[in-house]
Amino acid sequence: MDKRLEEIKEAYRLSHKEIGAYVNSEGIEYLIQQAERVQELETSRKEIAASFAETWQQNQRYKQALEEVLFEAYEEAGTHPDTGLQMDTWITRRIEQTLKGVANG
Repeated sequence: MDKRLEEIKEAYRLSHKEIGAYVNSEGIEYLIQQAERVQELETSRKEIAASFAETWQQNQRYKQALEEVLFEAYEEAGTHPDTGLQMDTWITRRIEQTLKGVANG
């Protein structure tokens, strides 16, 4: 909880009898709970954002690795001796599907 909210909570709890006539204490307690909840949600949001960024970077590394494997697989497969066309293999087709986002099937 941030320092300012702690100070407000403490001041309220120490002096609630004096301001109670002007402010409904249940309302103040509700506001305090809501402020605490906002802080919890903000912390969760930051953790989720950090996790997302890490996962995105990891996915980029996997994509780069697949692209490198695909390049090497094509190099290894070579060209067809009669047509001169690039030959593909099961692995090259599978990697291309994965890079295009085709689901496993």
